Amino acid sequence: MANTPINEILREKRIKKGITLEQVFYEVHIPSKFVRMIEDGAWDKFQSQLHMKGFIRLYGKYLDIPASVIEEGIRVIEKNKEAEEKKQDETEEKKKEDRIVPKEYLYLLFILIVIFGILYFLTLYFLPE
Repeated sequence: MANTPINEILREKRIKKGITLEQVFYEVHIPSKFVRMIEDGAWDKFQSQLHMKGFIRLYGKYLDIPASVIEEGIRVIEKNKEAEEKKQDETEEKKKEDRIVPKEYLYLLFILIVIFGILYFLTLYFLPE
């Protein structure tokens, strides 16, 4: 149980007790779609992390799962979410860095524009018509 994700602990306990999703809805007043989201580990589908945590605590209490196990499961979810957000931020930063044009290219572009400008004016004034 120590390394088992909280969503699997909740699902296994519900199935072991023979409780249906509809029973959870009627007895605990958690909509079955949220129970499915919890049991599937679809944490990102919740509009609010506060609601997700509250539903997990309520559902765990209903299934007689110790509060320490529930809280540890919530901490793991939060830790994974933070790691995912950090990884996503790093990826976005890397994309931004890749999009920035290095100064050397800008200098080269400037020099080429000046050279072509000079050549253009030279051809205008020194070529016979």
